[in-house]
Amino acid sequence: MRVLVVEDDPATLRLHVKVLRAYGLAVDGVRTARAAAEVLQDVPYDGAVLSRRLADGDGLALLPRLGPEAAVVVVTERGDAEQRREGLEAGADDCLTPPFAPDELALRMCKAIVRRTETSSSPVRMGRVVIDRARRTITVDGETVHTTKTELCVLDHLVAHRHRVVGSEELLEHCWDSRRDLFSNPLPSQINRLRARFADHLRIRWTDKGGYLVEPLG
Repeated sequence: MRVLVVEDDPATLRLHVKVLRAYGLAVDGVRTARAAAEVLQDVPYDGAVLSRRLADGDGLALLPRLGPEAAVVVVTERGDAEQRREGLEAGADDCLTPPFAPDELALRMCKAIVRRTETSSSPVRMGRVVIDRARRTITVDGETVHTTKTELCVLDHLVAHRHRVVGSEELLEHCWDSRRDLFSNPLPSQINRLRARFADHLRIRWTDKGGYLVEPLG
């Protein structure tokens, strides 16, 4: 899942990006509303952290550009209850007012994404494989299968869109951030590892339609 952080303070921006990545999210960070508007033209984000106070405007103005499915956490100015009310009324999923622990931001962002992407509170199941988005775990018959955060993201996206072919570019945009080398393609190695881990339970195949499709075995 890919998240955009818009924060004008460089130290705070680095901290937010670091902690969100530690929770397994692909994260891009920008410092201005203008820079955010530019990346939003090209990249579909699952969520965003928007600071109300930016050098060139109010981060809340970016909310309509994110689309109705994106989860949004707004960071208000210290002690400003009116900004919190405005953020929620504008459609933000959550609002935080400093001071707050970095982990709290990550937890609220993850919960907001889960609420937006899940049709129910139940984990996603495909055959004997269960993906718990809230806990970010994968189990088979109740036993945890250890995966990397990127592997979990790729499999989660494939299973969530199991009824259609998922293109490589869609997976790259969804599960990797701007740190990815644009001249390399890390996806095939991730797919091969997932095939090996779940060889007895899932089939991930490349189709003639130019993308991947996941199917249960047995």
